[in-house]
Amino acid sequence: MLWSEAFQPASLEHCDLHPRVAACLSSISRGDHDMPNLLLYGPPGSGKKTMVRALLRSRFPKMACQVEKVQFTVQASESKKLILTTLRSKCHLEVNLSDAAGYAKTALQVIVDGFAELKHSNVQGQPRIVVLLQAASLAACVQESFVNLMDKYTATCRFILCCEQLSHITGPIRSRCVQVRVPAPSVEKIQSLLSKVVPTPDETLNLIAKECKGNVRRALLSLQYWQEKHERRLPDWEQTLEDIANLIRSKPSVATLLQARVCLNVLLSSWGIPAEQVLRNLISTFLKAGSDKFKHQVIHWGAHYDWCLRKGSKPLFQIEAFLAKMVQITSASPGLS
Repeated sequence: MLWSEAFQPASLEHCDLHPRVAACLSSISRGDHDMPNLLLYGPPGSGKKTMVRALLRSRFPKMACQVEKVQFTVQASESKKLILTTLRSKCHLEVNLSDAAGYAKTALQVIVDGFAELKHSNVQGQPRIVVLLQAASLAACVQESFVNLMDKYTATCRFILCCEQLSHITGPIRSRCVQVRVPAPSVEKIQSLLSKVVPTPDETLNLIAKECKGNVRRALLSLQYWQEKHERRLPDWEQTLEDIANLIRSKPSVATLLQARVCLNVLLSSWGIPAEQVLRNLISTFLKAGSDKFKHQVIHWGAHYDWCLRKGSKPLFQIEAFLAKMVQITSASPGLS
C-alpha cells in the first residue's frame, strides 16, 4: 500500500500540518448548525483531500469509513459510453471528472442526480456530502451546470470542492461556498511528519522535505522509495520530463519533437499526469539553465500556452506547441540556452 494513503490522519485532531485549517473545519463538522458548501484550494499535495476525508470521519464517525467503489455508466453519445469510478459511502460521494474529457457536463449530471435522489437522502437528519476533486479542471460551461445542481439539491446535499487555483473557479460557485485555503506546509513541518512515519537519518529527511516542494504526498512516496531502495530519485514521470527538456536543449529538431510526442502521450493518457503539471515541470526544467533572455522567453511562452491549455480541448497539442517554440528559440540562438 502506498504510504500517502496508509498514513493519512484518522481525524481532524491529528492534522498536525494545518492546525488552524483543522480547527476551522472541526468547528464546522461538530456544530449543530447546518454545514455550508466548502471550497478548499491550495497547491498539489498540500492535504486538501486528506482534510476533506478527516472532516467526513468527524461528522459521520461510523459511516464515512465504510467506503466502496461504485461505477457509473454515462451515455456520452449515441455510440459512446463512459464508465466512471467513484468512491461512495452512505453519507458521501467522491468523484473526479478530470478524465471525462468533453463529457464532464453529462457525467456530472448523471452522477449527482443518481446519488442525490437515492432513498433516505438525509443521513441522521443531515444532508449528504458530494466531494468534487480537481474542480478547476471543469470548463466554464460545466461549472455553470454544476451551479444549477447545487441549487437544485440544496435541501438534501452539501458540496465540497477541491482545486489548486481559486481563479479557475467561476464566481457563482465561489459565492455559494465557504472558501478555505490549504497552504503548502513548511520544510520543518514535513520533516517532522516524516520522522514519525519511520526511523530515518535527519539528513535524508531534510533532503526529501526540501525536494518535495511542499507536496506531502510526494514526500511520503519518496520516503517509501528510500526505505525500499536506500536511494533517492525523482519519480519516473518527472525524470521523463527532465530528459525531454534536456534533449530539446541539446538537439533541437523535428525528430526530437516526434520523440517527445510519444513520451507526452504516455504521460497524459496512460499515467494520467495532469497537463498543467506536465507544462509546469517542463518550464521549471528549461529555467534551470540559460541566459536571462532565454529564461524570459520561457516564462513568456509558458504563460501563453498555459492560457491556451485552459481554453483548448487537446492538452497534448498545447504542450507540443510549447516544445516546438522552445525548439525554434534554441535553434535560432543556440547560445541563449
